[in-house]
Amino acid sequence: MTQSRVGDEATQSMSIYGQDKFSRIELCLKACNQFMLSLQDAISIVEYQIKVIADRWNEVCSEANVNAVDKELFMGRQLLNPYAFYGLPDEASHLQQIAGACLNRNG
Repeated sequence: MTQSRVGDEATQSMSIYGQDKFSRIELCLKACNQFMLSLQDAISIVEYQIKVIADRWNEVCSEANVNAVDKELFMGRQLLNPYAFYGLPDEASHLQQIAGACLNRNG
């Protein structure tokens, strides 16, 4: 089971970009060239992932028998945590707005 997160900051066990292990989309976008992606392609992938989370959240929680309390705790903390959107470049600033709409719809 996923551990509850206290506060915003989160890290990964392996580096995402350089030595940085912080769980931020900004770092994934900085690493796009390492995966032979343009910045715009990487942004499009993240946008798609956010939209899939929004579209499938209720269905997946229902299939997994996630109770209402955990469902609310996960959305906005484990998934689409505001910290993930810190430092986005201007070209990707709309991702935070899409996530906000998702949170309002599913939170």
